[in-house]
Amino acid sequence: MSALSESRGWKLVAPHCDIEERVHCIPPSAQVRGLWYKGMLVVLRQMEKLDEYCEYFPDDHWSMLSYYPLSSYMLRVAVAGALIASPSDLHRGMHEAMRLNATAFASTILGRALFRILAKDPIRLTEQAMAARRQGMSYGEWSIASRGPRHVETIYRS
Repeated sequence: MSALSESRGWKLVAPHCDIEERVHCIPPSAQVRGLWYKGMLVVLRQMEKLDEYCEYFPDDHWSMLSYYPLSSYMLRVAVAGALIASPSDLHRGMHEAMRLNATAFASTILGRALFRILAKDPIRLTEQAMAARRQGMSYGEWSIASRGPRHVETIYRS
């Protein structure tokens, strides 16, 4: 990860969002696994934006199971959002990237199997998602609160 490529990314997104303030709030221990980066690259390829993205981060190489700084991931998601939508509408682009990432996972063999097994029980499905999240990130805490037979709330604490 070169400082120059990170600098280009910051210049693209910082004027359009509060990422600089948010990054300063991240503890150094907050990390995400490389699979999150890899998933974003799949989405960018689908959107035909991968080559443009790689111009910002040409030296990136992510191992699926290794942990990487959350701040680095946040910058890359913001850049991806800016490329998918536009810099001024990067939040919409980020939303689209994460939606497509979830859709891509749901279409994998593992995703289809999990949904088939857990689809009848939304609480178990939510619990499985929370367990998977714990394997992919080293920060924050999620809990689940059942508010009724068809109402589940996920609570996030950072």
